[in-house]
Amino acid sequence: MRKLFIAITTAMSLLSASAEVTYEYDESTKTLTFSGEGEMNVYSTDIFGDTYIKPEWSDLKEDVENVVINEGVTNIGKHAFMSFSKLKNVNIASTVEIIDVAAFEECTSLAEINLPEGLKEFGEEAFFGCSSLTSISIPEKVTYLPGYIFQSCKSLKNIDLGNVRKFGKQVFQYCGFEKFVIPDGVKTLSENMFFSCRNMKTIDIPASVDTIESGAFYYCQLDTINFLGETFPKLTGFNNFTMHKEEGDVVISINCNAYTEEAIEAIKSHGGSYDTKIIPAWPYGTDVYSTSNAYGPLTITPVDCDKNLYKLSVDLWTSSYQVTWEGTYDVPEEDKNKPEIIVDLSSPATVIAQIDYVQGGGSSIPTINFSVTKTGMGDVDVEVVEKTNTSHTYKLVATPKEGYEFLYWETYNEGILTEEQAKNPELTLTITATEYVQAFFTQSPYCGKDGGENIAWSIKNDTLYLIGNGEMEDYTILEVAPYGWSLDDFRYVKVGEGITTIGDMAFVFMDNIEEIYLPSTLSEIGTYAFTECDELKKIYFSGMTPPSFDDLENVFAKSTDEADSVTIVVPCDAVNAYKEVMTDMNVICEKSAVDDVDADDVVVVAADGRISVNRDEYKIFDTLGRDLTSSNGSLTSGVYVVRIEGKAYKAIVK
Repeated sequence: MRKLFIAITTAMSLLSASAEVTYEYDESTKTLTFSGEGEMNVYSTDIFGDTYIKPEWSDLKEDVENVVINEGVTNIGKHAFMSFSKLKNVNIASTVEIIDVAAFEECTSLAEINLPEGLKEFGEEAFFGCSSLTSISIPEKVTYLPGYIFQSCKSLKNIDLGNVRKFGKQVFQYCGFEKFVIPDGVKTLSENMFFSCRNMKTIDIPASVDTIESGAFYYCQLDTINFLGETFPKLTGFNNFTMHKEEGDVVISINCNAYTEEAIEAIKSHGGSYDTKIIPAWPYGTDVYSTSNAYGPLTITPVDCDKNLYKLSVDLWTSSYQVTWEGTYDVPEEDKNKPEIIVDLSSPATVIAQIDYVQGGGSSIPTINFSVTKTGMGDVDVEVVEKTNTSHTYKLVATPKEGYEFLYWETYNEGILTEEQAKNPELTLTITATEYVQAFFTQSPYCGKDGGENIAWSIKNDTLYLIGNGEMEDYTILEVAPYGWSLDDFRYVKVGEGITTIGDMAFVFMDNIEEIYLPSTLSEIGTYAFTECDELKKIYFSGMTPPSFDDLENVFAKSTDEADSVTIVVPCDAVNAYKEVMTDMNVICEKSAVDDVDADDVVVVAADGRISVNRDEYKIFDTLGRDLTSSNGSLTSGVYVVRIEGKAYKAIVK
């Protein structure tokens, strides 16, 4: 008769000679119990130079529903219960001080867990992918949450952070928070901290936060972000405020004393786009707006924060429109039609800039309007040289921020500036009609079509990364790509999935580049895209369908006949399709290397995100020991371990 109770008390020391932790499994209650003194050891072995962690009890992961850690055990080891998909209840002793790396990763049935007061430390990914976890309280002795710890906990809506004041990257990525309270004392919002937390609507940034890292609110759906401190935080990386909000505006409210031109520019250059409204923090109940941003954009500028004085300026685009100030705020009669007024918002009020069309104009309507905007990081000083009834003369001085350069001026009306004037950072301009001038500064972090923020670039570890969606910008000899100023910093280029075109002259003359990796979404490569990239050796295409070329003959041209030609590496099933398009070029497919595949007639082939094996039963693991068999066919590039009939083979997918 089969025994319902299985006691597994094999004499295996899980730490040292003086301390032993053993485990036993009760099949009738589906309970796995750990007893003893000291640390839980989960055993690690070395496979082809990679550390492979697999607890001895991991074979029970499809059965266990309850785990009990008895008094005396001091830690929960690495990967201890990873992928225990039926685990629902965990009872942790007060003696446990550490929950180590990936201890409960992918425990998809775990809805709640009580952590002991004596807990001091977590390892990375401790609760990664616990998709049913709804709430958790962090014990008082824990001050740091490491990277990825709650990533993909999509049901997690409530968390008591206790004394946590520091976070690793991607700690809450894909979580289900509707509201999140950042404790006072937190200094840094980490990289991708709230990436795609799409249920959050409002968040307050306390005064203690002095740094917000790359992608902190990327792909969120926030309605409001409130900056409470009198100093605006430093922003690093890119896409910090790229929300991709489906409906409505993102309102970023900034403490009056921190509301500066530098703060506004920083938000815009780190992802704040057309659907982002940046305003100074108002007294509660105050509302200020314009009835027509199309013909009179409203600018709000603090004058005296202590006295709650603000300047409201309306930029009337033509002399056919007039502003009338309305609302509950009492505007003096002599100021009713002025395009600029000072208001005292010590008490809540509504101030409306009513924009109306006036046939034939009037004495209160300016006949010449002038405004200056800028793209990129820099300042523009405007000095009024002379004003008459028929013309206005201004002196403009463009001063770039550190690391940037002035590029050119652009005016609303063509022919106003000569080419020499357009390139001169000091410009004297006389106008006789309404004119809008824009100053362009180079080194934008974006390279999307028309300078758009749909594609961002960054350089890390000798590699230039382009991330985003849609078309790249087209460049010229005079208007080079922004990353072209950093040629000495990268040798490899990786273009992300979602990007559909490589722009004209995107990498022209960049002879530092050796290899380029292109996405499967690529459909077009522009003229002279890789011309005279003399060190370029290989271009990897991921798509099964070749992209179109505006001018194939010149796209890959080198500066001399002696320069090595470019090798085009494509998926093996697409070689013929590429050869038909890229005639006279060296088009190949590269099969990835697989070690030790000769024994016992085992054949393993790794290519195109799939590992093929001439056996019916096999398992695929990554270097962390995670079972990825079901992901075969969509594997990213990397090293994998294929286990067949008790033997391990190393497979490299490129």
